[in-house]
Amino acid sequence: CKSGATAAVTATGLDIEVNYVDFRDASGETIEVGDGAGIRANTGSVSLDRTVYPVPFGIESDFVAQTVTTPTGRSLFPIHASGMDTAGTTRSTAGLQSGEFIGVGDLTIHVRVNDPDFDLSASGEDNINTNSTANVGPVKVSVIRGSSTVILGYAGGDSVLTGTIDTDNTSVKSTRAFGPMTEIAPDAGIFESDIVIRYTDGPSSTTCPSVTDTWTALNGASTTTETDRFDVAATTGDYCILQGDILQVEYTDPADASGDINTVTDSATFDLRNGVLQSDKSLYIIGSDMILTLIEPDFDLDNDQAETYDLDLIEWDSDAATVTMGDADGSGSSFDPEPLNFRETGDSTGIFQIVIEIPSALAGSNLNRGEEIVLEYSDWGPSGADYVGNEDEDVNLTIFTSNFGATVELDQKVYTWTDKVYITIVAPDHNFDSNLVDEIGNTAFDKIKVSTRGFNIDQYKLVETGTDTGIFTGEVILVGFAHDADGVTGNEKGSQSTSADSTGPTDGLLETDNDDGLTVSFEFSEDETVVGSALIRWNIGEVQWLEASYPASGTGVVRVIDPDMNLDPE
Repeated sequence: CKSGATAAVTATGLDIEVNYVDFRDASGETIEVGDGAGIRANTGSVSLDRTVYPVPFGIESDFVAQTVTTPTGRSLFPIHASGMDTAGTTRSTAGLQSGEFIGVGDLTIHVRVNDPDFDLSASGEDNINTNSTANVGPVKVSVIRGSSTVILGYAGGDSVLTGTIDTDNTSVKSTRAFGPMTEIAPDAGIFESDIVIRYTDGPSSTTCPSVTDTWTALNGASTTTETDRFDVAATTGDYCILQGDILQVEYTDPADASGDINTVTDSATFDLRNGVLQSDKSLYIIGSDMILTLIEPDFDLDNDQAETYDLDLIEWDSDAATVTMGDADGSGSSFDPEPLNFRETGDSTGIFQIVIEIPSALAGSNLNRGEEIVLEYSDWGPSGADYVGNEDEDVNLTIFTSNFGATVELDQKVYTWTDKVYITIVAPDHNFDSNLVDEIGNTAFDKIKVSTRGFNIDQYKLVETGTDTGIFTGEVILVGFAHDADGVTGNEKGSQSTSADSTGPTDGLLETDNDDGLTVSFEFSEDETVVGSALIRWNIGEVQWLEASYPASGTGVVRVIDPDMNLDPE
């Protein structure tokens, strides 16, 4: 825009001035005032949101059907093998079924351009929506492997074009365009474009999965035609992304600080890394909570959100059962997971956590105290593999259920026939919840039996003395048997009888026989029982004067000491 010019001339480096004529200033005179500003350009830059990206992978419907339950050359990430429906009659022909593999595998990248030259409006968000050469946007996104390059598309143009992926850098005008880049905040001068990359979107190679069946056209349609996604079909092998490939973004700045066209780049690599399985402890009380952590950067497919993955990725293997920990084989509810699946701890951490309960039984079998448990995660994208599903590596974590044992204590070694018995059981393994007062004895898994030779109360309940003590107490009253204990006609024992089973902790009544014994047994683990016992005996009564002598006209006091006549301890 210059008089006499035959081509566009940049105004960068010039000054722009403004003048104002004030026809009446403070003194009544006319004056002219002005101000000036420089016209300057900025050198833009481009950046990716990460320096290392996981290798994307596909889903089962992307590939030719197989009759096996492993990837076998397919870029898949299955759940653990023990969660597969091996009992199904269609297994021999169906191969992997729905729900037996991770259902997401596309990678989302975020490309940012920092160029204040496009921050044009005084308020509000702006866009980079200008075409550079060949009617494409100024940002080129490519995947490079050695001397081979594919151009995934261009960002920052004026419109979205489906196009195709350019494999030979000759069909620029027909290459897809991602459309305008949007400013992340008013006056930021930083513009972003979010781009989805599939496992197919790299140079061709015979190493790539050779059974790709569905290519997903760039308009979102499902298709089996390779040229619906790429400009030409691969001449050798297939298109795919392999570990070690380079993602490159190139930004053509129409005017840098000097006013010249400038090109800047940024790059990142595709890499696979080993997963790690961790727990917050190595020893757990049955019924307590475990924090299970899966560190797997390969699952961080979107840097801008926290992701969720199936708990069936983990296998539980102990003497009780071998199951996956999710719902694939129907055992998920036994672990009471919170949340239901692994959830990433934050945006782009690659750390996934879940809280599960150590179950008391699995698949109808009880867990024992001191039982060894092996948790296994099959990593189908270990470091060194070419792509997800190419190799696998088992990652194991060993934990144990606690076996601190238990003790039964009675408050006396010898009781009389109508005594009160105080029972104390110390059982740290039954302190299931440190925030609650727990109970023991009243289930088939931890039975407490209080008995004499002729009578008993099964599944007698005791209650913890407080939160997180592991000490349980209760009481039982002995009610004797039908007997005249004072030589006067009548039954001093009364009409009380042994309580029903499943009572407690303070309402138990237990009949006793003459010259009897008391036993309290606690089955703290399967086939492991502790016992506390005491004798039940009558006592020899005593009679005594309180004084050694009394005056003839005085009053004598007689004392009888006989615990057997304390018929009601309440």
